[in-house]
Amino acid sequence: MQPQAPPPIPASESPGLVEAVMAGQRLVIVPYVFSVVILSFKRSMGGVHLVKTGGWPMGKIFGASCITALFGWIGMPMGIIWTVICLFYLWSGGKDVTRAVLAASVGEAEAKRILKTAPKPKLPASIWFVRLIIVIPMTLLTLLIFCILFPPPWV
Repeated sequence: MQPQAPPPIPASESPGLVEAVMAGQRLVIVPYVFSVVILSFKRSMGGVHLVKTGGWPMGKIFGASCITALFGWIGMPMGIIWTVICLFYLWSGGKDVTRAVLAASVGEAEAKRILKTAPKPKLPASIWFVRLIIVIPMTLLTLLIFCILFPPPWV
């Protein structure tokens, strides 16, 4: 017998989260990858962050980008794969977990309805600093290393 999931909390009982999402705020995690030769670890910088409109955790994104770029790709084989995935999430400002948290608190159907009507958050201009200095060069370096280690059949 499998344990049952707890019933969802009605939207009226979790007004803080619903109001925050309706105000354009989101819940994100900032992932990073750390590898040591054959071991690779996926972690989150500080758990779930409530991102206010225009206020993304840029310090955490920059730190996670540096850790992932320097130490993520070293682990074989998952380090390279996880590094590319992690850099994609960092490119977009973190992994948005708003839907999952809302679904756990108010139910899947209500979460879809809330997110459909809620405004979309805007990334700050400073995200381009992280993208241009860290994410783009390190993604290219990771792909180059991957192609050297696992050459495509047409080479």
